[in-house]
Amino acid sequence: MPSRLATECHALYLSTNSIESLDEIDNLVSIIRHTQAGNSLLKEIEWYSRNGKNVKITTDSWGASHTRPLLTEFQAQKHGLRALSYDATSLNKARELAVKKGKFKAEGTYAEVTFNRIRGQTGNSLGYSLYDRYDPADNLEPAANLAGELIHAMRIIKGTYTNDGTSEGIFDESTRSIGAFKHENKKITENKIRQELGLQARSYYPLSSNDAFGQDAGSQFRPGPSISGR
Repeated sequence: MPSRLATECHALYLSTNSIESLDEIDNLVSIIRHTQAGNSLLKEIEWYSRNGKNVKITTDSWGASHTRPLLTEFQAQKHGLRALSYDATSLNKARELAVKKGKFKAEGTYAEVTFNRIRGQTGNSLGYSLYDRYDPADNLEPAANLAGELIHAMRIIKGTYTNDGTSEGIFDESTRSIGAFKHENKKITENKIRQELGLQARSYYPLSSNDAFGQDAGSQFRPGPSISGR
């Protein structure tokens, strides 16, 4: 698979199925960089990407976009496991090292973003988050979705991730990345980037990633931040 560092952020490693896809993802990173919140996001990733705690973006046209922690080479050797591995033991250890403990940061790990360029969550004027195909001519919605995944990645490498596998942890991490409820006024959120790009905020959120594929996904949404003034 073609791969290279992102032009706008050398802490991001891109690996896609074609040169065209590589250029496309690189362009989305550039769009993110040219927003104030997105620039801050990429600077945070650059600052915390050390000791093997890098961020990799891969592409997938089938499943929902997602981000997960993986063990670095050093961490794998230390715990007698395999680096960048998807076996259950390694994944569980990586999550343990990425999730913060109360108010204290965790060690942080490598982060892998799997991004679907074809479809994803979009906002609309009625205040809902819809899982749908992107307009092929539109780069802004995909850039905003990628930014949301990169916020998860930033928190994984920093050791401030809160998705511990419980429903509460999943919900907190989701709303933190997007900027909902108590996280609405955070400086780096997907909705802040959406606002700068002139997009609708994502104001309602699916209970789980699987809900996005359901026939009745629209009835399984939680309320998000207010959309007054938009």
